[in-house]
Formats: sequence, structure tokens, C-alpha cells
Amino acid sequence: MQVKVSGSNNYLEKNNIVCFFEPQSVAVVGTLRESYFGSHAIIKNLLEVGFMGKIYPIDVSCSEFMGLKVHASLKNISEKIDLVLAIVNSSMISNLMIECVEKDVKAIIIFSNSFLESDEGKFILQKEVLEIAKRSGIRVIGPNTAGIINTGNSFISHPYIMGHGKIKLGGISLCGQNRMISPHTYPFADFHYGISKVCDLGNKSDVDESDILEYLENDSSTKVIAMHIENIRDGKRFLKIARRVTYKKPVLVLKPGRTNEQVFDAACKQAGIILLEKFSELFEIPKFFAFQPLPKGNQFGIISYTGMGAALAADEGAKYNLSIAKLSPDTIAKLNVISPGLCKSVVDLGPLMALKNDYISVYPEILKVVLEDDNIDCLFHILWAAPMGPFLEDYIKIFRNLRSVSQKPVVIWVYGPRQPNVYDLTCNLEDLGFPVFSALETAIKAIGLAYQYAIWKGRKP
Repeated sequence: MQVKVSGSNNYLEKNNIVCFFEPQSVAVVGTLRESYFGSHAIIKNLLEVGFMGKIYPIDVSCSEFMGLKVHASLKNISEKIDLVLAIVNSSMISNLMIECVEKDVKAIIIFSNSFLESDEGKFILQKEVLEIAKRSGIRVIGPNTAGIINTGNSFISHPYIMGHGKIKLGGISLCGQNRMISPHTYPFADFHYGISKVCDLGNKSDVDESDILEYLENDSSTKVIAMHIENIRDGKRFLKIARRVTYKKPVLVLKPGRTNEQVFDAACKQAGIILLEKFSELFEIPKFFAFQPLPKGNQFGIISYTGMGAALAADEGAKYNLSIAKLSPDTIAKLNVISPGLCKSVVDLGPLMALKNDYISVYPEILKVVLEDDNIDCLFHILWAAPMGPFLEDYIKIFRNLRSVSQKPVVIWVYGPRQPNVYDLTCNLEDLGFPVFSALETAIKAIGLAYQYAIWKGRKP
């Protein structure tokens, strides 16, 4: 089918990417009869979280929905449309694209299942859609995507109803090619660190990881970028952008199937990209960079309630060229005044807790003395979530005060006999800006990756 199109020939016009995250007006195309998925869910989400832009439902089955006028097609809307959200059968996409051209729409998200996953006819259809997009300057995310979230302006194009209003506003942006990074599959609302943007590229027929990375480069609300990438369309472009971005903010990448990709790993490291190995790390490691300053060296102190935990931390640290700091004579003297024999290479609070009934009264001074030692670049704290209630309030007060005086990174692993206690303490500490990790090994890895990134960032670009 021949399609006449008009509009910009600048297919890579950067401003069009902005429309995906910062639209002033959105047309939602698709049936409103489904109550748990699709157009119904998107509009309900947008209204519930307070999206301030204009919303235009498009469906032939009704004339009004949740107080909004429903239009039969894009042609019936006289106002400007920045972004179209298409939850329709793939066979309807070509005609919808033509309407987008006529309306001078700059961007469209296609939620429909992939055009490429079945027969040759769908391959031809996708090619046709992309030809229209290329000649008109429309950018396309999808197909087969879970959409975009921008907590900064309450824009949610996620086609599921999942309580998005509880997602905390913050500085971590996530981009991936998998619905597993979306709120209907991962508990974003339970995170006690903040999210800025979430983008699922789907099958990335057009917009890819390089486009999103370039947008996030200059996004002031994004402090840390975490990406799940199955494949990279244009490696040279991606690495060129990454070299620029990583001097401004950390870029963390999880790429499955890297077992035999030594060249890729080396190129990423040269570009300052922080490589991850596990899916869980995609949601945990960024916390360090969002909450804490970078360590100035590789010497880390340990305060622990368990000698075994401290020994394991030392072994893990060696994997990342981290060393246990040798405390200064002045620090040792001050700690011995608090409790004789308290300090060796590691500050072990276990014996102190057993011998001193009011040990919590000297605990803040221990933290202060250790962090003031010039030999320490970062503190790893193994913290016991005591089953006794009063300890929680004490910890909160102590760490609230510590936040205002400590200029060094503090990383925490919490353990304890009851999961509710561990969870409560974790939530409160992260609300105060201290990253708490689910495993000792992950906590030490976060310190190690931050140290490596600090070295790279210290080089001249």
C-alpha cells in the first residue's frame, strides 16, 4: 500500500523523544470495555495519579468515560496531540499511523503484540508502519511494550492497574526490553528509594537504548541510569553516548548472554559503564549511587554485630580490590575508652552488647569516631534488627543524626530473627537515605562497583 505522508524528515529529531516522557496531551486509542488492562487501565491510572496533561480517549463503543469525552478517531480531535497510546489490533496500526501523520503527532507507543513474531504478513506490516514513521518524523516505541512511567509529572502509560500512585519520586531511571522491569511484575511501590523514569522498549522497532540513554543524559531528575539490554542495535552509537553520559551520571547495564562477550565487556568498561550480572542487581545496586557519595578510595571500615559477617565482608571486598582500613592509633584509643578491647581491625559490637546494658547510648559515638578516621573511605555496617521494639526508634534517631554529619558513604546489611523487624528497619533506614541490601555480597559489590566508577570518573574525558 502506498502512503503519502508529510511532515519533518528529521527522523532522529531529539525533541520527539521528549514527547514519550513529557507529553502535554495524550490520545489513548483502544477499547474501553476491558476493566483490568489496556485503554481503561491507562486512563484510570492517569486520572488517579493526577496527570495534568489533556487526555483524549478514542473508542467507537462509547461517548463518555470517567468524565472524559470519547472520540471516534484522531480526526475528531481539534487540539494538538503530542503522544498516541495504541492498544489495538496490529492490523489497525497502519491506518492509525496515517491519522497520526495528518494530526502532526510526534510520538506513538504501540502496545500490541509484536508484528515480527508470527508470519511474513506481519513483517510486511511492521515495515510499512516504520516507513510511515521514518518519512514523517514520528518516533515509535514498541510493539509489545508495557509503556512508560514518569513520576515527575505523573505520566503513566502502563496498561495495568497496579497502584502506581505509591511509587516514590526519586532519581533512578530504568530502561529495558522486558516487561519484568514494569510495576505489574516487580514491586516498585514497595521500594524505599525513588524512581524517576521507567521505559520498556518492547521489540524496539524504532526507538532503542541509545535514544533513551541520550534523553536521560540531560534529564535533570535522573541521577542514576539502569538498563536491561538484550541486544544493542548500534553499538558504536550507544558507546559514544555512554562515554559522554557516564561523566555526568552512573550508567548500569545488565545484558544477558555475556558469557562469551569479552569484547563487549571491555568496550563498556572503557565507556565507564557499570556492568551487572544478576537481575536483582538491576534494582539494588543503583541505590548506592542514588543515596551516597562515591568513595574516595578503596579502604572500607566494618562495624558489625557478628565476627563471621565481618570475615565474609573482607573476603568479598578482595574481589573488588577493596581492603579493610587500618584504623589510626587515635581512633583505636577513642574506641578503647568507650569499651576496652572493642577495636581491632573490625569494630565488633557483639561483645559490647552482651556486656553493656545501655550499649545503645555509646553506639552513636562509635559510628562518629570510626567515620572520622581519615583512613576510612567507606563504612560497611552489619546491623542487627533486634526483636525488641525500642531499638528501632533508637536506630532511626541515630541514623537521622548521622545523615547530617557524615560525608562518607555508608552501606548497610540488616539481619535478624524476624523478617518484619528486618523489613521495618530497612524501610526506615532507606527513607533516611542509607542503602540497605538484601545480601552481604550485594552490599560489598555495590561498594566495589562504586569505587571502580569513582576511579574511572576521576580520569579526564
